[in-house]
Amino acid sequence: VVATYLDGLNIDTSGVETLRLRPLRGELSFGPVTFRGADAQKGQVGRIGVKIDVARLLHRQALVEAIVIEGVRFEVRQAADGTFSLNGIPLNQILADQTTSGGDTQPPAPAAPPPDPSRPTTPRDLQERLGWGAGLDLLEIRDSRVVFIDARGGEAVMHVDQLELAQFRTWAPDKPGRYRLDAELNEIGLKASGIAKPFADKIEIEAEAAVTGIEVAKIERFLGSLGFTSRAGTIDLAVRTASIGVFTNGRIDGSLAATGSLTGLDLAHPLFGRGQLATGTLRLDNVAGSYDASRRTTLRGDLGIDLRASALRFENGTEVGFSRASLELPNTTMNSAPGQQPEVNVAPRLEAADARCAAVG
Repeated sequence: VVATYLDGLNIDTSGVETLRLRPLRGELSFGPVTFRGADAQKGQVGRIGVKIDVARLLHRQALVEAIVIEGVRFEVRQAADGTFSLNGIPLNQILADQTTSGGDTQPPAPAAPPPDPSRPTTPRDLQERLGWGAGLDLLEIRDSRVVFIDARGGEAVMHVDQLELAQFRTWAPDKPGRYRLDAELNEIGLKASGIAKPFADKIEIEAEAAVTGIEVAKIERFLGSLGFTSRAGTIDLAVRTASIGVFTNGRIDGSLAATGSLTGLDLAHPLFGRGQLATGTLRLDNVAGSYDASRRTTLRGDLGIDLRASALRFENGTEVGFSRASLELPNTTMNSAPGQQPEVNVAPRLEAADARCAAVG
């Protein structure tokens, strides 16, 4: 039935017959499956396996014991008119087919119910009202790649070596689940791991993360040219600790401790001239902030940057350089609110060695 439906949409497929469903055991699996529209590159799902705890359904708990997805190869393109296609399959056509397939015999959609002022504000309230809970023991996505190409030709390639989510359950909202990500975005490394409480009254997320191999050329693959005439150098970011908390009253609190490493920078742009840096370190320590329902924002923390063998040459020919420099911004604070000028308090301390300034002819 599925193959016949897809043929009717002129979608070339193979492997649909691998679908296996065992309702009494709560198992579903299929793959490998390939698909494409017109003469586009083939999309692929290597394997999907789902296991549901059937016994839990008797207790009004939908517990997914395991979902494994691997070998995904998707290419999403945006046309000049803003429409999207998935490996040559126009997504707008599929959606239009879904809404019109019933013909004129379908009854009109019922009017939307009026807003309910007693609507629950947390997942726990929602579970109590509906009488059902949902849980996920393990979700794994392995060796999968998604390519997005926008109307300008910008390309973003996400390759997921492994994404893992585990132990998330609405009926145990104060017990944290865990997550782990190992991926690349345009060859920029992304690693993150931590715990989260998405179903608690106060939503909490804690993380350690690393972003490696940041280069201007990799960013320009998606954004297009940023105007740099020289774009050498690499930036790596290491997030030692990060946390965020979301309260039911709309307040958001966060904290961050991170380090950035700059190596071999040689950037030139018509707007600011040229800057070179052998090595540098950016430090963010004890950074904390909050944002509340009145849109009031506060930030505080200790900031610093250490530079080695740096030189700046401006368009007017002035050159500034030093062998070593350190800029400290301890106890920096920032407060802002709607309709008010931001208030910033900073006491910078600058040390430099072998500083020089000259007009180069």
